[in-house]
Amino acid sequence: MNYTTVANVEKYLTIDIEAGFEAQVTKWITAMSRYADKYCNRTLVVAAATAASQRKFSGNGGQTLHIDECTGITAVTDKDGNAITGYVTYPLNASYVQALFTEGRYFTKGEANYYVTAKWGQAATDDVPEDIQHAVTILVAGIVNNSRSGGDNVASEKVGMYSVTYKNLEDKADHKTAMAILDTYKRLAI
Repeated sequence: MNYTTVANVEKYLTIDIEAGFEAQVTKWITAMSRYADKYCNRTLVVAAATAASQRKFSGNGGQTLHIDECTGITAVTDKDGNAITGYVTYPLNASYVQALFTEGRYFTKGEANYYVTAKWGQAATDDVPEDIQHAVTILVAGIVNNSRSGGDNVASEKVGMYSVTYKNLEDKADHKTAMAILDTYKRLAI
């Protein structure tokens, strides 16, 4: 899912992007949306219409089964197809799940012996949170600025495999703000 639009980039830069150039800008939007996911070590948003899919996880012999971040769990089974019920999802009070806990029952130790069907991402919605949308818009704007000819540039740097250019100190400060926003979503590896 893309986290911003060409229209948002146009509004941010206060320019009209030529129709023939919109496909390229859309590619950059896709690239920066995936960059945001990789930078944060998680899928930030999955479209609400995305179908649930199954992933395999390994039990460790304990009462907790650690899984990838997801929303809308529709099934949890063992490798023989037996339904696992009576679990509590963690973290508590969060819109996403990253672990299942059972009391009085253990997740048998083994490789890929539990299957979870869900939507895989931190949030399943068609409305990208405004702060994520803003951050990705700024990153794409930097790439667009880099591709435009002429004008004085204050600074340039790399974002992933792309070069971004700042026309002025405010643009450079906005880039720092975008990265600070993404930092708040960064998942520490477990």
